[in-house]
Amino acid sequence: MIDATQNQARPQAACYPGFDAAFEAVKERIDGALAGSPGLIRSYTAHLAGARGKMIRAAALLACAQGEDGGIPADAAELAAAVEMLHLATLVHDDVIDDADLRRGIPTLQRMYGRRTAVICGDYLLAASLRLAAQVGDRERYLDLRLPDYVGRICLGELGQHLNNGNLELTAYRYLKIIGGKTAALFEAAFYAGALFFTEEERLIRRYARLGRQIGMIFQLTDDCIERGLNMKEGGAVYDFISDLQVGIANLADSLAAVKKVVFEDAAVAPARLWEALEQNFEGPENERIRALLQAAPKYGNDDDYVDNLVVDAYNVYIDEMKKYHNTRYGRGPIGGIYYAGTSSISANVPQGAGTLATPDGRRAGEPLAEGCSPSHAADRNGPTAVFKSVSKLPTEEITGGVLLNQKVTPQMLQKEENREKLVLLLRTFFNRLHGYHVQFNVVSRDTLLDAQAHPENHRDLIVRVAGYSAFFNVLSRRTQDDIIERTEQAL
Repeated sequence: MIDATQNQARPQAACYPGFDAAFEAVKERIDGALAGSPGLIRSYTAHLAGARGKMIRAAALLACAQGEDGGIPADAAELAAAVEMLHLATLVHDDVIDDADLRRGIPTLQRMYGRRTAVICGDYLLAASLRLAAQVGDRERYLDLRLPDYVGRICLGELGQHLNNGNLELTAYRYLKIIGGKTAALFEAAFYAGALFFTEEERLIRRYARLGRQIGMIFQLTDDCIERGLNMKEGGAVYDFISDLQVGIANLADSLAAVKKVVFEDAAVAPARLWEALEQNFEGPENERIRALLQAAPKYGNDDDYVDNLVVDAYNVYIDEMKKYHNTRYGRGPIGGIYYAGTSSISANVPQGAGTLATPDGRRAGEPLAEGCSPSHAADRNGPTAVFKSVSKLPTEEITGGVLLNQKVTPQMLQKEENREKLVLLLRTFFNRLHGYHVQFNVVSRDTLLDAQAHPENHRDLIVRVAGYSAFFNVLSRRTQDDIIERTEQAL
């Protein structure tokens, strides 16, 4: 996943010879810290020794810190113990908040000794975790970790969850923000700390941290189900949301713009006459003339506010309407049970287009609808920058089910170093300045795809990006193949 040969490892004075030895040292360090607590609190903390679990965060830290020779710095094991002790402190507090009786099969502190005692013990464990972290030999590395900052994020995440407990209208976007400060923060700290021992390259360290945060968020989604012994469909997840399947955003945009311009502004076609043309699938010379007028109207994907603002207004109405509906698990889990927006069409644009009549953008009956939030084929005439700017106008922060954008460039286009640099700069601008969420590329020419249709035996290894997934081109249906072929080939 990450190329270790690119890194400059920091020299370490003391190392464990391998992962197993380091992991055992972490367990011994935690058990020793719990059993060696001051007499006043020792019986309480010793009780927690059986609740330390699988120590996934410690294992992640050690794995990230492991050098190419397999060795793991002793300081890394010390910090791994600190991270797990911090995790244990949060569990004690969680049990108080949730009024839980059991934790990993043993009675919780608050069940055994009362809520006040449990809160105080949790506070003590928090202090103990910081004490462990402060005992690393290289203090500079501990300061780089900024463990107190992660503690603050965890506290804010817990508070966010508490304030939204029972909020069945909580959006998926807000939910992701909350869990990003809970379990995800501690996973991020583990990956980040491990990377500090492995490399001095700041960019790579940030990549480790980001990976840890994402894994932590995924873990949170599944761990809730494990704790309750229920799967998501039975109400096991704390937060339960479903994204519907949205297809043809570009067709909606282009249709609204065409009706606005051709029917109302230019008065070139009467509403009743447009309806007839749609019913007749644009067959005949006069209907074809009407179709040409519709196709000449402004199109989504060209950074044209005339059409882009229309679809934004329509989409906001749709998002607000979606929030009113509940799925079959509404009320069974603590939070959620509602739907949210998502543009991931999963190639459904082809079969759904087959069952859809002609549309006012000039599309004939049965033709594929536009996929994801991508422009209609050949409608984006102003290049990829204009496409990105149109997509960025969508309320993407509310489209938490995915904002699927497909783009296509040719291998010949990317043979030039200048064009590769342009593409990199374009992507950075899209994500960093325009706040884009997702784009995927097919780097393949139209000629290659056509040849693969005619001579599949010569292109058995040809893989294309379809819609949120990749597949061998030859196994796709002919209509899906045609749809991919017709995607606009962008120039840089």
